[in-house]
Amino acid sequence: MQAEFFLSKIYNIAYYKSLLLSIIIILTLVSISIYAVMSMPYDVAVKTWNSIEHWEDSPRLALPSWVNFFVSAKLPETIVLDSRQRLGQIEKSTLYIDEMKNITFRASFEYSYEEFPSEIVLRLYVYNVVKSGVIFVYWAKPSGDVIELTRIAVDRSGSYLYYISLDRSLVERYVIRVESKLGRSPDYVMTPEIALFVKEDESMMSRSTVKALKGRYIFLISAIFFEKNAEMDFKLNIYGKVHGMFGTDDRRRDIALAIIWGTPLALSFGLTASLLITFAQMLIAAVCAWFGGVLDMAVQRLTEITMIIPFLPMLIMIAIFYKLDIWTLLLIIIALYTFSGGLKWYRSLFLSLK
Repeated sequence: MQAEFFLSKIYNIAYYKSLLLSIIIILTLVSISIYAVMSMPYDVAVKTWNSIEHWEDSPRLALPSWVNFFVSAKLPETIVLDSRQRLGQIEKSTLYIDEMKNITFRASFEYSYEEFPSEIVLRLYVYNVVKSGVIFVYWAKPSGDVIELTRIAVDRSGSYLYYISLDRSLVERYVIRVESKLGRSPDYVMTPEIALFVKEDESMMSRSTVKALKGRYIFLISAIFFEKNAEMDFKLNIYGKVHGMFGTDDRRRDIALAIIWGTPLALSFGLTASLLITFAQMLIAAVCAWFGGVLDMAVQRLTEITMIIPFLPMLIMIAIFYKLDIWTLLLIIIALYTFSGGLKWYRSLFLSLK
């Protein structure tokens, strides 16, 4: 008998597709919430989300990686060359000449995309340097063309940032080189990403036909220091246009973390608000139905006024203008939604019982 009862309930759930879909969505959200709590504590998630260094290797405003399944020209993924962690094919050599020390890095990577990277950033880490030194940076294409990117003078230990994507002098020098080689310059504003990856032929003259050159690229660094204890490392970020399951925001943060930890927060927020609003509506409706008179009339008029107020735009404006935290916003939602249509329904129910 009990088995037939449960089978009938399951059949009813399967019959109503919207109910089945709702159950699936709720179970999915609950599963994500459990995973979030078990995989990463809330304080660690907040610290990670606000950490600039943690997202250093992620592209900015990237699309989800699965987008590549639906496009003909695959969007590039991020390439990281880090001499400290030996990420990528990196060779290091050191040469001593009297008091001078020459450190050379040769890193290579394969690029198999027609689209260009979104950004290119070079970070240099210099150690045990007191006197001056100079670092030469070069870029070699699969075609054999070598481009000198920059020369960086160093006079102390520390980190040096070379934002290649903002180097307009690199673009100007490259355009002059293209003019001397092909006889004319491109008809669009070239970026450093295009200059370093473009296929140097007639197709590069128009923005609609320009394509990245596929093949193995070589990145070269030659540093000269005037002290034997000097050392250095580098990290080259060639940022792609796709990343992870959900992409990234304008601060390079992975949207997946926001979705995973946003799910339990949203569920707890909604559940708490719903329970408190329901309890408050039932309590106020019971009082109004029992005592009636002026109190009941005042509450009903207030409810009718609040029922015509657009709550969602109001909540968005309050949250933006006053920068409220989540708990203050919860109290405002409870205060606004308590005097809504649900209160009238509970009042009518209590009046029928009275």
